[in-house]
Amino acid sequence: MFWSDGSREARSPGGLRQLLRAAACLALLCVARNLFAQASLPAEAVARMTPLRARTHIYTLASDRMLGRDTPSPELDSAADYITACFRRYGVEPVNGSYAHQYNLVQQDLGSPNRLAIGGRLFALKTQFVPLEFSSSGHAVAEAVFVAYGLSRPDSAYDNYAGVDVRGRIAVAFEGEPEDRGGLFTRAREKMRTAAGHGAIGLILLPNPARSIAMKVNGFPWPALYGGAGLPQSWRLELPSDSDAIPCVSADGSVMHALLGSAADGDSLAPLMASLDAGSSRAVGRSLGVADLQTTIDSRRRAVRNVVGVVRGARLPDEYVVIGAHYDHIGHGRRGDASGRSLRDTIFNGADDNASGTAAMLLAAEAFASLRNDQRPARSLLFIAFSGEEKGLYGSRAYVERPSVPNRDVAAMINLDMVGRNQPNRLSVAGTTRSTLLDEMLAKANRDEPMDLAFDLEQMFSRSDQASFAACGIPVLFFSSGLHPDYHRPGDEPQKIDVAKVAHVARLAARTAWVIAEWPERPRSMSAGDEHLPQE
Repeated sequence: MFWSDGSREARSPGGLRQLLRAAACLALLCVARNLFAQASLPAEAVARMTPLRARTHIYTLASDRMLGRDTPSPELDSAADYITACFRRYGVEPVNGSYAHQYNLVQQDLGSPNRLAIGGRLFALKTQFVPLEFSSSGHAVAEAVFVAYGLSRPDSAYDNYAGVDVRGRIAVAFEGEPEDRGGLFTRAREKMRTAAGHGAIGLILLPNPARSIAMKVNGFPWPALYGGAGLPQSWRLELPSDSDAIPCVSADGSVMHALLGSAADGDSLAPLMASLDAGSSRAVGRSLGVADLQTTIDSRRRAVRNVVGVVRGARLPDEYVVIGAHYDHIGHGRRGDASGRSLRDTIFNGADDNASGTAAMLLAAEAFASLRNDQRPARSLLFIAFSGEEKGLYGSRAYVERPSVPNRDVAAMINLDMVGRNQPNRLSVAGTTRSTLLDEMLAKANRDEPMDLAFDLEQMFSRSDQASFAACGIPVLFFSSGLHPDYHRPGDEPQKIDVAKVAHVARLAARTAWVIAEWPERPRSMSAGDEHLPQE
């Protein structure tokens, strides 16, 4: 009110403009304060996150009747039903009309026929060539083209496909990578995707003569090749990118010599390998004659699900903070301890890993859902229970490939994995150094009921579900109380869980999510694309 004294400055046009600008700034400040006005998670929501509620969830999810919640299994489905029922009872809403985020696992074996012929010469399945586990079924008769190591990255000066046309042809490449070229896409699956991306209709991978002495097939031990005694038919994740697969085989030294005799100009392969490592070989792009490649893969699929629910934000409902935890474990069966002795208890209950994290997520979901619309934070809260984490982050990888809400609309993700053991007030954290603002947000959330936070979890970062989100450029926090002697043992049972600690972690996670949901600025990832996810 100081400007109402009738002074000449206030009455002048310049003074009036200054006053109007000041009034406009004040109005904007008021709008911003109203938009992000609520300082902390309401006390009545905090009060719902109790040890007793945590205990109920853990004893249900980690009971013997759940048989370790393997992916896939009927018991995993029962756990998903329980989580869905909790969401529905709390008032957590389904997303896109459903609590189920479904994806497929695939189990494969080698079918028939499988064939590899070079210039009319047939090679023997199993001893001279074997289809790889990510190969598609298909038949290609086409010119074979040499592409060195089959590597190509836009940000690398080493590009084996530069100036090479493999469209409608069969690419031929060595396994591995050239010397001193670490960090390129050298996995066989990536080589297959690279070949397919350049238009190849098949890929033959040859043993690397500079790295291998035996020059044998490095293929997959299909059960069909060994009378059922090969690698057990495990379930693997089927992703949308699998549709880009092409017939792909590993071959032995006899196939290599049949193909590369002309490429080596009749000399030994040593000069060829040296020139490839130097990036100066004239053999790259050379035709190797006609190859006849056929692979047959028998597949069966099984649908599994993540469980997803949302509590809508009051003012920015189309932006989200994710709180996630995996609800699967490793199942049951007769196994031994570290000394090889048989264990009588064959159920791997997974009470800490990860019924504890799932329980903390459910406590936070109940707390947020209990709030009236006018009490809720600006952004929405998305709660996800992931399956398949123990198999290789299957559920979270499937989720980010086909998300229930756009990944670009996720402000941050908080992952809870094993939060119920070790020191009562200590919690390990990762992710604060990978994104802006998260350290400040976490510090603010930890002021009430502070926990002793140890930022010592980075070495475990790629082993839990937040890594899938980080690989998409989403800021993440990873909460865990760390490993213990019962990790992946039958001794990980409900009675050993510190349910007071689980409830405490739930309250910290909920407060952190609240701070992120209310913060005017979204955190920004500083490490997008740097994560190394598990490979099947």
